[in-house]
Amino acid sequence: MVALALVPKDGAVSFYADVVARLGGPTLILGSAKGGLAWELGARGTQVVGVEPSARMLEIASARAAGEPQEVVSRVRFLEADVRALRLPDRFQTVLAPNNAFGLLSSFKELEAFVATALHHLAPGGAFAFDLALPGTPPLAPPPEPASRPTPWLEPPRPVFVPHLRERSASRQGALHRLRLRQFALAEIDAALLASGFSISERYGGFAKEPYGAGRALAAVVAIRPERRG
Repeated sequence: MVALALVPKDGAVSFYADVVARLGGPTLILGSAKGGLAWELGARGTQVVGVEPSARMLEIASARAAGEPQEVVSRVRFLEADVRALRLPDRFQTVLAPNNAFGLLSSFKELEAFVATALHHLAPGGAFAFDLALPGTPPLAPPPEPASRPTPWLEPPRPVFVPHLRERSASRQGALHRLRLRQFALAEIDAALLASGFSISERYGGFAKEPYGAGRALAAVVAIRPERRG
């Protein structure tokens, strides 16, 4: 089966390469997919670890090593792992979640776990950069929630799913694999980031750093880990 990308990548590589050039490496990529970004950063001199839950995606990413110079191959490695639970001993100056990697997640609890993974692997003062496909406005607004209910910490009444264009695979219960896309609201992402101590330093409406505003289909965000842990 042909493996397809989750979101259009026009400008994505340039956006993330600029983040790494400004804020430094080494770099961890959560949801590295077919490895295009990892290999591009490696070609630019950055040490990169790409983490991907899909064995098929990793097969495609690793196969590219045959056509890369040895010095680039020496900078790039890939791991098959669950991005919700990954805990490497390494620390990175930048952690990236490209290709709407949040779409791998199905609940706010999993979102918190994903953010915790980024936090764990960042050096103090390091940057977490990601892009997010934003859900469209529903045709009918849901009834207002009681004022006593906290937001955005509760799950939406019915998560929004759209088909995911990556391969299906048999998997143990609870394992993370690329089947469907959960579209989180930006407020949910912000809540998870701020609760973990991140500060949001940059927010754009696209990879060309367009101003962010209502109606955008994509957000590109850079958040900074606090200098002190805890």
